[in-house]
Amino acid sequence: SSQHFPFVFRYCMALLRLALLLVHVGGGDAAAPKPCPAKCRCSQGRGKDDCGVIVQCKGLTAFPAAADYPAELDCLYMQAPKLGSLDAEAKERGLIAVPDTVRRLDLSECN
Repeated sequence: SSQHFPFVFRYCMALLRLALLLVHVGGGDAAAPKPCPAKCRCSQGRGKDDCGVIVQCKGLTAFPAAADYPAELDCLYMQAPKLGSLDAEAKERGLIAVPDTVRRLDLSECN
């Protein structure tokens, strides 16, 4: 509903302020983490101070469900302008579904 919009907007803006610019993150030698959301690429990073589990998504029209993200996800990059046109409730559900293990979140191309 429209009364949720101000909360979701402020929440998204706070996340965007905390998000890093999209950077190239190299994958490791380990197998890709499972599960992996549709239209996303999942990979193992170097760990330690770098990303351990990385998800990069392009062209999404809806946020993935919580169960679609790999365990221990800590870096999530989304290039999905259509997410910006979702209604406030869909945005709120999508942001709540992002695992609390995420340390880096980039929604800068989600409009």
